[in-house]
Amino acid sequence: MSKLEDRRKEARELVVSFTLVYESTQGKLLGYLRDLTMNGARVSGSKALSVGSAVSLSIELPRDLPVVETNLYVEAKVARCEQVTDDPPNYDLGFEFSKLKPEQSDVIEKLLKRYYFKRSWT
Repeated sequence: MSKLEDRRKEARELVVSFTLVYESTQGKLLGYLRDLTMNGARVSGSKALSVGSAVSLSIELPRDLPVVETNLYVEAKVARCEQVTDDPPNYDLGFEFSKLKPEQSDVIEKLLKRYYFKRSWT
């Protein structure tokens, strides 16, 4: 088991569909969602971010998810940023959600139940 898996509080869910993630205050595309938990997300992107920095995320919601909004807006902290390829540069970005509101938690739960599957960590 890797050091990262040892530090995780819960198993991540693998994303089954292509879900875009933006930095919501500037509308810049960060990348696409790789996996998700109630506490955070992993995004594959082409820009490095400073670990520890605060980010306002906008996660595009699938159109058939039974929610009113088209995007999930959450505040997060960059927990890690690792370069995984050189040419072109690609980064594995880890985000920790900050103070989720109940309605945000509800949307994440719906996403996990409907569009993701559990990974076995045994």
